[in-house]
Amino acid sequence: MKAATLPAGKGIRFPIPRGRSIDIIDAPGNQGVDFWAFVKSDPAEYLSMPHCRSCLGNLQFTKGDALYSSKRRKILAITDDT
Repeated sequence: MKAATLPAGKGIRFPIPRGRSIDIIDAPGNQGVDFWAFVKSDPAEYLSMPHCRSCLGNLQFTKGDALYSSKRRKILAITDDT
């Protein structure tokens, strides 16, 4: 996928194939980034911050942490955090 620059308040939808990665960059450096992820085979299963916090036992995530779905399955991982 090519790079996409989005203005504040806008969104984009795209698949992330298994084993691939994406970079999420806040270019101006002054805005939080909202990120949603859904399991392609079951859209009712999605990235869940409450489940991530519960599974990790932490409020903040860092490099190496897994991110969990609403069914407490690892669906993503943070590979870098700069």
